[in-house]
Amino acid sequence: MSFRSLPDYGLNDNLGGPTDGKNDTTSTSKPSSTSPPTSNSEGDSDHPVDIITTLGVYPETKELVEEHLIKLGKQIEQEEPDCLQWEVFYLSATGELVLIERFKNLAAAEYHWQMKYNQNLLSYLAEQGWLSGQPDMKRLKSRGGFAFRSRLTN
Repeated sequence: MSFRSLPDYGLNDNLGGPTDGKNDTTSTSKPSSTSPPTSNSEGDSDHPVDIITTLGVYPETKELVEEHLIKLGKQIEQEEPDCLQWEVFYLSATGELVLIERFKNLAAAEYHWQMKYNQNLLSYLAEQGWLSGQPDMKRLKSRGGFAFRSRLTN
C-alpha cells in the first residue's frame, strides 16, 4: 500500500480514547497535504525516508497539541522499531510545531501511516479546533551532511 492509497482519517475515534468500533470516513476526506509525498523513481525503497510536518497551532492550544504528539511519539517508539526518529520541535518565530520523522525505508514509512493511531491524530486535532491551518507534510531528500553522532541529552 502506498501513501497515496491510504484511507481517510477516521473522525469517530479520538486519540487514546474509547471508540464505537465504526470508521466513518465519508464525513470528510483527508487533505492531500497530510499524505506524505513519496517517490520510488530514484530507487529509494531501501533508503531512509525523512518526513517534515509543520502544524500551525494557536498559542492557547500549543500545550494540548504537544501533549498528544508526545503521547503518540512514545507509542510509536514502542511499536515501530523501523521508525528511527520521531521528534517534536516548536518554532517560536511562527508559532508552529514541527515533526521530524525518519524511517528505515519506504516500507517502514508506509507501515507507520497504516497504524490507526497515526490515521486518527491529525483529524482529532483539527476536529478539536486546536490547529490554525492544514498540516504541511513534505518528504525530504538528503543531499549531504551527516546524521546524529550521538543522542543529545536534555
